[in-house]
Amino acid sequence: MNEKVLAALMKAAYKGGGLKVWRLEWHVTDCLMLSSGFWAVLTAMDDMPGKALGLLAEWMRHLPLMNEACLLQHKQEPEELNVQHEGMRTLLEKEEDGAFCVDVKLTPFRVGEKRAAQRRDDRRMVFFTSELTELAAAFPQAGAVQQDGGLARWYHPEKGIRVWLAARRDVEPERAAVLERYDCWGGGGHGGTVAGGT
Repeated sequence: MNEKVLAALMKAAYKGGGLKVWRLEWHVTDCLMLSSGFWAVLTAMDDMPGKALGLLAEWMRHLPLMNEACLLQHKQEPEELNVQHEGMRTLLEKEEDGAFCVDVKLTPFRVGEKRAAQRRDDRRMVFFTSELTELAAAFPQAGAVQQDGGLARWYHPEKGIRVWLAARRDVEPERAAVLERYDCWGGGGHGGTVAGGT
C-alpha cells in the first residue's frame, strides 16, 4: 500500500468530511480500519504504515484501542461512533457475503482525474478517482466489484490488506464506450487487445 497516498487521503478526509477509525478483531487478527466515505482500508494493526499511525496518534492523542471507533475532524474532539450502525461494518458484511463477485482490473486509461478499471465479465469500464486507485495500484491481483459496479475491493493476500473504493458515475457513456472496445484482460503486448481486432 502506498504510504504517502494513504497519509494524503487521511489528511484530506480529516480536513474535509472526517476520517472514521475503527480498531477491531477480524478473522482472529487485530485490525485497523480507516474510512472517508469514498475509500476504506483494512489491515492488521502491525502492518498499518507508520505515517498513518503517527497521524492517528496526533489527532486522537493516542493510538486506537481495541473496539474503539471514532470520527476525526479538524479542530474538533474525536467523536465516538457506534459501529453497529456504520458503513464500515457494512463493508465487512459485504466481504463475508461475497458481494464482490466480478473481477475488475485497473487499466492505464484515464478520463480527466478518473482512472478506468475494466470488468472481466462484460468489459464495461468502472471509474474511480485516480488518486484513490493509487492505494491498490501495486497489489498483485485484480480487484473485484459488486454486480452493480458501485463499489470495488482490492485484496493483497500476502499482507491481508483490503482497500475499498467507491466508483464514480460521472463519465459520459460515449467516452466509456470507446474504452470498452479494448480488452484489458486479453493477452496483447500492452496487456490487452482491441475487441474484434486481430
